[in-house]
Amino acid sequence: MSSLQIGNGNWAVKEDNLLGFRYDETEGVFFPREMTFSRASDGTRVNPDGLIERVPYNLAQYSEELSNAVWTKLFATITSNATTAPNGTLTADKVVEDTTANTLHRCGQGAIAVTSGSKYTFSFYAKAAERFILELQRINTSGTVFNSISETVVNLTNGTISAGSNIDSSSITSVGNGWYRISLTLTAIATGSGGLNIGLCDANGDYLYTGNGVSGAYIWGFQVNEGSTAKDYFPTTNRQDIARIDYSSGTGALLLEPQRTNLMTYSEQFDNAAWTKENATITANSVISPSGLQDADTLTDNTTSGRHRLQSQSISFVSGTTYTYSVFVKKNSNGRFLLINAASGANARAVLNLDTLEITNINGTGAVEDFGNGWYRFSVTGTATITAGQTTYIQMQNSASDVTYVGDGSSFYLWGAQIESGSYSTSYIPTTSASVTRLADSCYKTGVADWIGQTEGTLFVEGSAISTGSGIGVENSGYLLAISDNTINNQISIRLYPYDGKYYIQVRSGGSAVISTTYTPTTKGENLKIAFAYKANDFAVYVNGTQIYTALSGAVPALSAVNFGQFVGPLDAIVNQKQALLFKTRLSNAELATLTTI
Repeated sequence: MSSLQIGNGNWAVKEDNLLGFRYDETEGVFFPREMTFSRASDGTRVNPDGLIERVPYNLAQYSEELSNAVWTKLFATITSNATTAPNGTLTADKVVEDTTANTLHRCGQGAIAVTSGSKYTFSFYAKAAERFILELQRINTSGTVFNSISETVVNLTNGTISAGSNIDSSSITSVGNGWYRISLTLTAIATGSGGLNIGLCDANGDYLYTGNGVSGAYIWGFQVNEGSTAKDYFPTTNRQDIARIDYSSGTGALLLEPQRTNLMTYSEQFDNAAWTKENATITANSVISPSGLQDADTLTDNTTSGRHRLQSQSISFVSGTTYTYSVFVKKNSNGRFLLINAASGANARAVLNLDTLEITNINGTGAVEDFGNGWYRFSVTGTATITAGQTTYIQMQNSASDVTYVGDGSSFYLWGAQIESGSYSTSYIPTTSASVTRLADSCYKTGVADWIGQTEGTLFVEGSAISTGSGIGVENSGYLLAISDNTINNQISIRLYPYDGKYYIQVRSGGSAVISTTYTPTTKGENLKIAFAYKANDFAVYVNGTQIYTALSGAVPALSAVNFGQFVGPLDAIVNQKQALLFKTRLSNAELATLTTI
């Protein structure tokens, strides 16, 4: 059996880790294999429901560690790991009042970034101790981002919540053993940061009282997510390094991407003054976007004869650099043709016919992706010819060539504009007042010589990769799977080389390729099953059930690390990995054919 199994529909993700498994034939059970994962930034993915969501979607930090400095404590202290949490672990904290007279005793987290007009649902688990009544209040840390809410009281003995004003909705649900999950939804009235305070009350329900220094209540699992309902609880520490399992293809795949920056500000807020409206109006948050939230805008033309469009703030382009401009669009009323123009200097301009999905390229190359429910991501790629700051356009047209016309109230729905350096669009990066960078993904594990067959073995991957087509070195490859000594000198790998878009299957020993072959995919981003069996003087490669290579000479280097995606240097490809297997034996050619058959 395999010494490492990743994916194949079985995904387990936690902060800093992607969980794989090893099957023990003797005991007949699976044992966990933790892979180290890093990205050090937020990202987005397509979730199992086909919706684009943040990763992680819990916007709160240190969701189970109220003692952390991100939590503000007011006339209260925290006893860490004071009792058993709803998930059965000893991780629930106790908020304990101090002895200050006639004051509030509470804790809260208020550095949650919010966007004007969006809904946010705050949720947490609570259990009565000496105190059984809680009082909840909004926090504003960057201007007034939430309206004041009147006293909102939670009773942990009878499981009731009395919601105050300016709360969209609230709920309390018993989860057993005296624990309740409490949630309330607020709408942001400005862009900035805010949060929620959780306060203790005395036996009379008063939140201004004199504490005794020992009484309190248990709190666990604080979460803030976009939308009007509480999502399943997702634990966080600093909210970084969460692997993304993406369902764009309908099947879960580990998404590994290079670093990219969305240069476009206010990517979802077309009503913002950063977007100049020319003979057109914007209705903000009018329809459901590809995120499943009501945060997409409507672009409507007026009856003027002329251009009908949105103009962005100036974007700094660099001559010789390739850029991709993308926006999510959905047809409404009579609108049919939409042009996106990343400025003349960026050499990227194309028109999409939303009835036929036909693209007319003017400069550069356009592309379109279906995101369901009538939504498409329309993009155009081109290489800048000047170094300058230039404005970009999203323009309504009557045809592929009619740049001016008399408007009639036609409209489109828009969401998620993005301009990034690169020859293809990567996963959506939301922005507000400044550009945002999503760092490169990396998944690896070192010090695991016992996972790797040191004299023989087999690597297997199922997935796809898309390269930039601009890399020039092995260090810029997208690794679907590699075992190594954590250098490029000694490795056995399956990787996509961005310079020519081919898969390279290699054994490198002492810095030289002793076994090497390539495979050219039929189409860009093609899903493949690749197996590479190795043993001294006995190597074979199978792709989609067919043998493409054998070799009867060559040595196997000593190896101690496993890598996905980025290995060394910058990751220069999108890797979507559906599954990976590592065997400590060289599978037979018949087994390789069966394993890789699509």
